[in-house]
Amino acid sequence: MEQLIDKDYKKLLNKYTALNNDNEQKKKAGVHDYSIMNALLKKTDEVNLHSNFIYSMINPKSSHYCGTIFLELFLESINESNFINLSNARVHKEKGKVDLLIEDGEKVIIIENKLRAVDQQHQISRYIQYVYDKYIDKNTTINDKIHVVYLSEYKKTPSKEKKSTIGFDELNHHSKELVWQGNNINLCNGSNLSLPNGTRLRYNRVQHSVQLLKWVFLAKDWLSQNKPNNISQGLKYAFDEYRLILKRLDTKKPWRNLMSLDQYTLDIKDEEEQEKMYVFMCEANKKLNDFIAKRLDESLNKLFPISDRNKFSKFEMFTKEKLLNWLNKKGTKKKYQDVCFEIVFNENKDKKFVFALGIDNIAYAILDKNVTNDWWDIKTNRNNLQLGIGKNLFDVINDLENIHKQLTSI
Repeated sequence: MEQLIDKDYKKLLNKYTALNNDNEQKKKAGVHDYSIMNALLKKTDEVNLHSNFIYSMINPKSSHYCGTIFLELFLESINESNFINLSNARVHKEKGKVDLLIEDGEKVIIIENKLRAVDQQHQISRYIQYVYDKYIDKNTTINDKIHVVYLSEYKKTPSKEKKSTIGFDELNHHSKELVWQGNNINLCNGSNLSLPNGTRLRYNRVQHSVQLLKWVFLAKDWLSQNKPNNISQGLKYAFDEYRLILKRLDTKKPWRNLMSLDQYTLDIKDEEEQEKMYVFMCEANKKLNDFIAKRLDESLNKLFPISDRNKFSKFEMFTKEKLLNWLNKKGTKKKYQDVCFEIVFNENKDKKFVFALGIDNIAYAILDKNVTNDWWDIKTNRNNLQLGIGKNLFDVINDLENIHKQLTSI
């Protein structure tokens, strides 16, 4: 792999600058990744986020005042159109412990919203028992009265270990029906499930992010065509928020609007130019720890001269070499951890500054001069310095400069 020459570096740095400028323009234009839903709730929160949002939109009695349209589009998106009579449709949340239950007085859709939570003992069979007892006319056939929707991102079937569909044939990835085989099944909640012989219920496995994204786009499209902007804008924002959540659930695809350096490099069509960018990233990565060590040591020496430093307690004396070993995790932990120095400002005062490296963390603080025992005031860690996140290298340098000003003014 060839080394880059000066003109290559300048060219690649110009590209990187252009990438950053483009991302800044996107930020200013409002093309960002912020989601208030995700700020308040975890993206995998099945009940408080997903079930609540879906319920609030598909419930015809909700305060969006759009009637059954979002329910109709939802059922279309999960391949359940024309089953429920929309004019009589009612939507329930957590009724009989079912995540979402849609019924019209004769027919029922059971929706199990399963993202990360584990299946519970006899879960699907318990839901069927509840619906059968509460909603189904026992004088009619049951086969086209109950549909079960398993809304999951990755799981195709409920848990075998928890016997979630006890009484029915074991499901596989291709199953489209729950076929009743049992007779008077005792469920874990103390109830009894007994269905007519020959009962076959539709089992509809729905991929969460894919089908719900379809629903979001259908709903936004309907709002654009049927509602004035001043009425629909709030609902559009709500669906946009949920779209961001769904995109983040799909871990196989990048959800960020702002382009990363790796994606920028992948988009370079000229293979020779792409290789140069690859070499640039490799060399930058190799030299990163050297830069961090030199830049931090330079700042420490400027603010807190080596001649004024003392070893603190049982810690090893801090040096640039030990800082570099700490960044590279070089040698045994004792070679790079528990490295520290202290410096007293004005012998007549009772304050001193202490800087230390732990196993993974950097700590620094202003302490009372007479403190001699161990201390720990973590400010940042190795990962933050190397990835430029959290309190990064230049944040630490800024802290040190402010501390120096504070101490010299005592």
